[in-house]
Amino acid sequence: MPPRHLVPIVVAMEVMMASGANAAEPADALTGALAAAWNRGDAVAWGEQFWADARFVNVIAHVYEGRDEIVAQHARIFGSIYKGSHLAVTSLHSRPLGPDHVLIEMDSAGTGMSRLPPGLVAVDGVVRSHMILAAERRHGEWKIVYAQNTGYTPLSAPPPGH
Repeated sequence: MPPRHLVPIVVAMEVMMASGANAAEPADALTGALAAAWNRGDAVAWGEQFWADARFVNVIAHVYEGRDEIVAQHARIFGSIYKGSHLAVTSLHSRPLGPDHVLIEMDSAGTGMSRLPPGLVAVDGVVRSHMILAAERRHGEWKIVYAQNTGYTPLSAPPPGH
């Protein structure tokens, strides 16, 4: 028997292993759907990847509460400064946090932006960011419940392999 303070961790790991949770499946599906929606400039499809009660912290630290705010903000940027832009994403890592939760890390590379918000930097025409997503399965469907996007600067370029 593990020490008492470790019992919840051991039980959670046993539940995850028994559930057969494969974190790569929701990670690949969600990151792919986000990229496809971005590349079509489709704010509604972007928002459909999020639960209605999701929270999104964008690349310049503005916080959007709920899918409606997330969709509205993406409609604004897809219709203005990011109109016609392209986003390539790489799913870097996913970790199950239980049978119905997964943590996803991805990098993105955006091109074709007409201008950038203050503080966001393009290097050789590419805006790079690192995003952390918390996804939750409800009624058999995976969607994002929380997202945090952090822009890379020239001083914090992604390490090799990202």
